[in-house]
Amino acid sequence: MSMTATCFAALGALLTLENPRTGMRVTFSDDGARFVAVEVRDRAGTLRTVTAPPIDPFSGATLGRVANRIADSRFTMDGKTYELPSNEAPNGRKCLLHGGAKGFYRQKWQMRKMSRDGMPGVVFSRRSPDGEEGFPGNVDVTVTCLLTDANALRIEYEAKTDRATPVQMTNHGYFNLNGDPKMPIDNHILWVAGDEVTDVGLDLIPLPGLRKVSGTEFDFSVPTEIGKRLSTPGNYARNFCLSDRSARFKRASTLYSPATGIRMETWTTEIGLQIYMGHTLKVPRSYITMEPQHWPDSVNRPDFPPVILRPGETYRAASEYRFSCVSGM
Repeated sequence: MSMTATCFAALGALLTLENPRTGMRVTFSDDGARFVAVEVRDRAGTLRTVTAPPIDPFSGATLGRVANRIADSRFTMDGKTYELPSNEAPNGRKCLLHGGAKGFYRQKWQMRKMSRDGMPGVVFSRRSPDGEEGFPGNVDVTVTCLLTDANALRIEYEAKTDRATPVQMTNHGYFNLNGDPKMPIDNHILWVAGDEVTDVGLDLIPLPGLRKVSGTEFDFSVPTEIGKRLSTPGNYARNFCLSDRSARFKRASTLYSPATGIRMETWTTEIGLQIYMGHTLKVPRSYITMEPQHWPDSVNRPDFPPVILRPGETYRAASEYRFSCVSGM
């Protein structure tokens, strides 16, 4: 176990994996099916921890059954309305956030070490029982994490249900490629493969329609230093609608730190990328999240792609955080 892992004993059982080819290390916990540390090499060959310690309950955790927000903590499916327990109320409007107060990130998971084609990995599994946080149906969930030959952390999600229910999972990893939270993410250069966002009101629920990013503080269609966008007042928590909305595996974003030379590409089968730049953290802008997912409040938005899983179907999604060390984007 790495020294980094010893800092997280309160998170339950820990497992540290190392990529034998690149030296990349990732420490996992069965608490929330999360990663608690990702260590990659900088331009000097030094291992740097590029993720946050447990700064909030979501840090590095699997989110579900439904990631992001469900407006008014309710949804209607097949003619029946389901009331859910609220765990947030931005600007006074209640909502269910990231699966609720007892969502997947609060649960203990079965965790076992595995390998695939020589790549080390870990498999998390659990049954989300009928009625958990108000959602119908028993859902059997598997999350597989691999350290790939591409120096990536690959995360694969799979779920099956015995009743129709919404399912939409992601991971809430916090990243700082400087390897030092005292150096804010302002110097990071970001590119995002999306020309629209699901804009939100003061209640953080998506407004009707989609908003073009061109000419706004959310325009990362060309690589741009984050600090140049953070100078514009606003809430930096937005879902970017990826230009390629197919289920094929594609690059959603690239993040780069000139200070260390570490570059991280986010690849996914998903149609959206939630980006949060940490304006409400104890140390603002110390970390950034890159969360591949479906769009917020999709369960209440017939104009958004659906998130309902039915018996006989299998929910599948996959994402990768690919790391490299380069002289520029």
